Amino acid sequence: MPDIIAWHELSNQGKIAGDVANVTSIERNLGISPRPIAIEEYAAPSQVGIPGALVGYVAKFERLGVHDAELAFWNGYGALGDLLTGTGGQPNGAWWLYKWYGDMSGQMVQTVPPAQTGIDGAASYDSGQRLLSVIVGGGSGDAAVVVNGLSSLSGFGSTVNVKLEYTPSPGRTAAVSGPSTAWQQNFTVSNGSITVPINGMNSAYGYHLLITPGSGSTTSPTPSTSPTQPTGLDGTYKLANVNSGLLLGVQNASTAPNTVALQWSDNGTRDHLWTVASTGGGNYRIVNVNSGLVLGVSGGSTAYGAAVQQQSDTGSASQRWQLVSAGNGQYKIRNQNSGLLLGITNASKTAGATALQWGDNGTADHLWILNRQ
Repeated sequence: MPDIIAWHELSNQGKIAGDVANVTSIERNLGISPRPIAIEEYAAPSQVGIPGALVGYVAKFERLGVHDAELAFWNGYGALGDLLTGTGGQPNGAWWLYKWYGDMSGQMVQTVPPAQTGIDGAASYDSGQRLLSVIVGGGSGDAAVVVNGLSSLSGFGSTVNVKLEYTPSPGRTAAVSGPSTAWQQNFTVSNGSITVPINGMNSAYGYHLLITPGSGSTTSPTPSTSPTQPTGLDGTYKLANVNSGLLLGVQNASTAPNTVALQWSDNGTRDHLWTVASTGGGNYRIVNVNSGLVLGVSGGSTAYGAAVQQQSDTGSASQRWQLVSAGNGQYKIRNQNSGLLLGITNASKTAGATALQWGDNGTADHLWILNRQ
C-alpha cells in the first residue's frame, strides 16, 4: 500500500474539496486507513505569482487537512514556483502572501468563505504572542471579514487592535518591494466578534489582518466612515507628486472633457487646484477647479497603464477615488473601480509626463502630498 496519495490540482481550486472527498470515499469503501494527501503541483499558469488567485488554494488545503502542496512549475527554474520575478529574481506580489503564511505560528483556526464571492482565507492563532493572523483575497469591491470567538481568547478584552496590510500584484514578472499598510486602529468587540471592512478589494491582491488585544480609545467603523480611508479630507488642494515634486494638472490648462492629466511645475494656474469631496463609503470625487470636471480613468478601464483624465461627472466608480494614508503626510490615491493607484508614466520626474493608473509596486510616483489651499 502507498504511504501517501498524491495528485495535481492545476485547473480550478473549486475541484479540490470534491477530489479529496472522492479519494477518502474510495479509501473508506476499500477499508484502507486514510493516507496523507500530497498535492504535488497546484495553480494554473494564469494564477502563479498572483496572490489573490493563490490564497484560495492555501485556504482549501488547510481546511481539508492536506498534508503538503507545491506550486506548479510552469515557467522558469529558480523562481520558487513563480514567487520571484524570474530565475534568481526579486519577490513579486505573491511572495509576500507566502511570507505572511510562513510566518503564521501557534495553531490554524477555522475559516468559512462566503458563497459565490471568490473570497477565501486562512487564519492562525498564537496564544503566546496573543496574535490572530488572517490572510484573505480573491474578491473585488467592498468586502468584510467577520472574526468570531474573540471572547474565548486569553488576554483579549472589549477592544482589539487590527492592522490591515495588502500586497499588490502588478503581475508575475513585476517586483513588489513589500506589503503596504492600509490602516491600523482599535475595534470594539461585540458578543465576541468584530467586522473588519476591506474596501476596494482587488481580486489580484492579497490582504493580511493582524489582530491583537487593544488599548486606548476605540472606534467602530460605519459604512460611510471606513478605516481604510482617512476622514475630514474635504477641501481644495494642490496635489504634489512625492517622486517629482511637481503638481497634478491638466494638459494646456484645458477645460475640455477627456483631456489628460499630467504633472507640471507650480506656475499658479487654476488647473493645479483640485477640490476633494466625499461621496460616502470612503470614496471621493476629485474636481479640477479650472474646468469643473472630475478626475477619472479613460474608458472606465481597469487595466494597468490606462490614462487618467478630466471627465464630465457620470457618477462612475472609475471617477471615484480612495485616499489611503501612507504616513508622513503622504497619500496613495486609489481608483474605486480598478483598485489601482494614481501615478506618473514611467515614474518620470519630467514636467509634462502624463498621469496613469498602476499597481502598487512601491514606487514614489504613487505617493502624493495634499497641500490644502
